[in-house]
Amino acid sequence: MTKYLKQISLMLVIVMLVTALAGCGSPAAGENTASTSTVSQTSASAENTAPDISKKVELNIYCVGDASPGEGSNMVRDAVNKIIEPKINATISTEYLPWSDWTNKYQLVFASGEEFDGIYTANWAYYQAQATKNGFKEITKEDLQKYAPGLLTDLPEMAWDQAKVNGKIYMIPTTFNEFPTVHFAVREDLKKKYNVPDITDLDTFGAYLDAIVKNEKGMVPLDISVMNNYSDLQQIFNTENEYAVVGNVSERNFVYKITDPGAAIVNVYETPEFMDFAKKMYQWKQAGYWSKNAISNKTPNATAFENGKSAALLTNALQATNYSEQWPVQHPGWEIQVYDSSLGKKQIGTPYIGSGLGIHATSRNADRLLMFAELARTDKELNQLLCYGIKDTHWEQVGEDQVRYIRGNTKVDYTDGLSWFFRNEKFQLNPTGVYSNYDPIFETARKNQVFHTLQAFNFDDSKLKNEVAAVSSVVTQYAVPIITGFMDPETGIPTLNEKMKAAGADKIMAAIKEQADKFIADNK
Repeated sequence: MTKYLKQISLMLVIVMLVTALAGCGSPAAGENTASTSTVSQTSASAENTAPDISKKVELNIYCVGDASPGEGSNMVRDAVNKIIEPKINATISTEYLPWSDWTNKYQLVFASGEEFDGIYTANWAYYQAQATKNGFKEITKEDLQKYAPGLLTDLPEMAWDQAKVNGKIYMIPTTFNEFPTVHFAVREDLKKKYNVPDITDLDTFGAYLDAIVKNEKGMVPLDISVMNNYSDLQQIFNTENEYAVVGNVSERNFVYKITDPGAAIVNVYETPEFMDFAKKMYQWKQAGYWSKNAISNKTPNATAFENGKSAALLTNALQATNYSEQWPVQHPGWEIQVYDSSLGKKQIGTPYIGSGLGIHATSRNADRLLMFAELARTDKELNQLLCYGIKDTHWEQVGEDQVRYIRGNTKVDYTDGLSWFFRNEKFQLNPTGVYSNYDPIFETARKNQVFHTLQAFNFDDSKLKNEVAAVSSVVTQYAVPIITGFMDPETGIPTLNEKMKAAGADKIMAAIKEQADKFIADNK
């Protein structure tokens, strides 16, 4: 018995000694002993929740606009895949919705039930409409934290706020201000040939068009496609009157004054200024400044200009850089100039949702698409590849902050809508060799730029789908031909407004005002 008790005592001593030795490595009194456990649990949790990229996937993405004419699009896509595949075990494939019929085809890919992963979207490209129709997957903060945390720090809070529809986010916006103002691009060589003065407003632009119609037989002064360009003409009207479309409403007649903090919302079709503008467009149409078949023409204005059929082009200042450098190479003797249409008026910059990426509701690879988006926006090499093409093939860098495009070989040129998804002002370069008015136009825009609370406002039309559809039909039937001069505004505008009211325009206007007033009050 005594021997047994001694053995027990010896065992207790050993246990106490081991415990004491273990205590030497324990935290001092008062230290938080939970930290080690928490870190271990967090590490284990992170390992368990890390994205699974073991299976290779192909991300199918729709771009708005035409593909590059030769192999440029394929070359860039292949170069992109070489960068992203080792990092996220994914590649991209691209489809294009050509400018000639992009509006119909855009809506068709959603209505068809086709499965794909991503698509270009914007406040002008059906973002609001498709978000409220459940066309996009919601992008949650948890999704971003898990799959694309870099986007949370890369994009400002206002960008995410602008992307909200009914409090939810359905797109990854961009950070690049190109200014939406539509300007006048002209054949400067022809302007000089016929001694037309510099273009400073609509009247002097009209003088240039008049010189062309009288002297250049076989050339259309402004060869527009009505369905593609009526919005450009209305944008010129909006700029002239310091209006901006409210709440990303698909129809451009519901606007607010960008200089009015109280944001009184009006239907421009009911204003005397619109009547004056429409009368001018009617006169231009009668004078032959665009063709009689413009109402059915599907050829983009830019294509007609490039082919020498049109003497003028409606374009924004940034897009015009491609034309002014590229086309004189293809057409020796051409001189391209762009004239400011803003008349010194205040301008509103492009909202963050002026371009972006939407994840289609059918996508099975939303996680991998978010990873790709994060790389595309935050990796300088990939971002510039998407925006400019392959370095030393499609572009070369000049100094620290300039890009010189290498153009003229249509077999490899890169002029592609794929560049629009991820433009990041941190990686953008200033073009060289552009039209001489480039700097003055952008300096004027920056000087006159204003910011307005309603830039971040999205109109919720979910309870007014029938009215919105009816108003859209009226706009197509009456407003479009009025804006493009195919209908006499003296009789057409009263009929337009009568039809708008019958379609529910007043009800839409009341809803816009109610939501906009609340949004302004909530964001003071």
